[in-house]
Amino acid sequence: MSAPLIAHIIPWTNLAGTELATLRLAEAARRLGYGNVLYLPEGDAAAQLEALCRDHRFDTARFAQPEVSLRRPWPYLAASLAVRADFRRRGVRIVHAGELLGAYFTAFAGRLAGARVISHVRADHPQMNDLDRLLLWPVQHFLYVSKSAMGRQDFPLPPGRGTVLYDAAPPAPPRVDRGAARAHYGLPAEAVVFGMPARVSPQKDHATLIRAMAQVRAAGGNVHVLIVGDTDTDAGHRAQFAVLSELMQETGTGGVVHFAGFEGEMARFYGAIDGLVLSTHTEGFPLVLLEAMSAALPVIATNVGGIPEAVADRETGLLVPHEDAPALAGALLRLAGDAPLRSAFGEAGRQRAESRFGASRFERELASIYARLLEPARP
Repeated sequence: MSAPLIAHIIPWTNLAGTELATLRLAEAARRLGYGNVLYLPEGDAAAQLEALCRDHRFDTARFAQPEVSLRRPWPYLAASLAVRADFRRRGVRIVHAGELLGAYFTAFAGRLAGARVISHVRADHPQMNDLDRLLLWPVQHFLYVSKSAMGRQDFPLPPGRGTVLYDAAPPAPPRVDRGAARAHYGLPAEAVVFGMPARVSPQKDHATLIRAMAQVRAAGGNVHVLIVGDTDTDAGHRAQFAVLSELMQETGTGGVVHFAGFEGEMARFYGAIDGLVLSTHTEGFPLVLLEAMSAALPVIATNVGGIPEAVADRETGLLVPHEDAPALAGALLRLAGDAPLRSAFGEAGRQRAESRFGASRFERELASIYARLLEPARP
């Protein structure tokens, strides 16, 4: 008997949290003995993501994302029937959407194809309309990346149809020469450097970090911030980056806040920094926190969403209130001036990543979820 096949649905074309988490999940499913195919949005924008999937030895397929309208349902229905046909041809047993947007376009097709349908929920969805709820009706189980995400959904969740599944912490990145890494980014060798891996998007709060760095600079701290992540792929990113660039000019932080753009070699990024900072407006359960903890780096992060479920405040890092630049500046200065504390937080984070968010725990829970999903329906 061939291995059950899972169709993993990636609804966006970025190389960011959801995409990388879905790729890691597919790798875990492969280790558990499942077959896997990754479905990506149609169009040239997904070419880089498709290449990454194939580098990891996964087959890929494409799906359409037509406008969904109750007045003009035919494009959606036609796209769903095309995906259903592909699911049937391949023998897909489980359709696993990486986020709710993926479920919008494939859950109906999955049920028509006789597959079981499950969807990850990686972000807050506090406001949904009737059409959103209708499109999610075919989903048979929801996987939430945090308790916070599970508690902020605007649709009824029947008992037994939702599970919290924390993502797995990745292995520690390979060590790289710090001097070479800092030289690559143009960072001073003697400074304390905090890194923020986050593309420029409205979800992230780069502005509060820039304002905090103005206060750090005024206090005389020899602190720099390195930010990696896309700044120019689309018009929205470019517009947001223009606003941030103007803010850096106003605050005089251009010499201490460094935007390096997309970074494909994250080991180099982690090798260049002394700690991770995540200034943000909302999060489900950011993978970058687990990456930093695995690398034994202390974390400073905004106390929103699922972040406090990952970071133990004053044990593995420091949590600060939302949009509070003075508090963020204080946390940066505190860790910048205390190398032993950075080391203690980093080691505690490494142990927490291994014990609470380890890969073996993730695979056990995932295996149980998939097995239950494939159980024959009770009469």
